[in-house]
Amino acid sequence: MSDQRFTRNGLLPTMAALVAIPLVLVGCRDINDQWILDRAWYPATVNRALERDPKSYLVLDVRPKPEFETGRLPGAEMMNANQVDIRDPEPRLRQYKDIIVYGRDAGHAQAMALAKKLAQADVGDVRLMYGGFADWKAQGFPVVTNAPAPAPPDSGKTGPKPGN
Repeated sequence: MSDQRFTRNGLLPTMAALVAIPLVLVGCRDINDQWILDRAWYPATVNRALERDPKSYLVLDVRPKPEFETGRLPGAEMMNANQVDIRDPEPRLRQYKDIIVYGRDAGHAQAMALAKKLAQADVGDVRLMYGGFADWKAQGFPVVTNAPAPAPPDSGKTGPKPGN
């Protein structure tokens, strides 16, 4: 008889709802600047992660193309917040352990905007790199450029001169 009252009075459905509500709320989070900053990584942390397993991380640079071409983190791609559809993000964005976003410096608003939009799209763990490219470079971490490779040093041997 007690089992019938348990389900008939709605106690079981009520208990199930009380268990389910926190599970649903875990997925709902208020993504604001502070939430992003609380999860930010410093350049040294980003460097360690990229040295350990570079293919697990997507590195996104929000700076303009001329800045990107003159220097960027290894493996970085250009992206801005306008390229992200919160309702239907690119499937490839879900393939990475973490997505690291950076801009020019610690106050780069576009980096914050992209990090928030990616977090809202729930594509995975999104990390803003605190300090941006300026701190990365100042700390002497690797920088990739589009500059042509330097010419090999002259070996000191002289060969035939053109036209002889």
